Amino acid sequence: MRARVFPLRSKGRRLGGFNYNAGFDGVLTVETIAVGQRQCLAARLRFQEKREDGKEDVVGPLYEPVLLSFSFGTLTLRGFESLEGAGYAQEWRCMLGATRA
Repeated sequence: MRARVFPLRSKGRRLGGFNYNAGFDGVLTVETIAVGQRQCLAARLRFQEKREDGKEDVVGPLYEPVLLSFSFGTLTLRGFESLEGAGYAQEWRCMLGATRA
């Protein structure tokens, strides 16, 4: 489904304030993906249209997502992101159906 995603953490630390202009638009999916030799659940925000560079994800996947809250077309997911070989806690606020005009 189309969504605007707002990452709420940077390398595990909660970001101060909330900026509605700092979100990323795309198609939000939750799927099982292969990570090395194992399978894990991941939320992914993909580009709405195919890109020439072959890149599929707007932001890196959110591994093992857990639904924290759901209200009026907005949901909050918590999971883990992988940056530079390290894992960090991450939360996404997802506004469903919302994209920039």
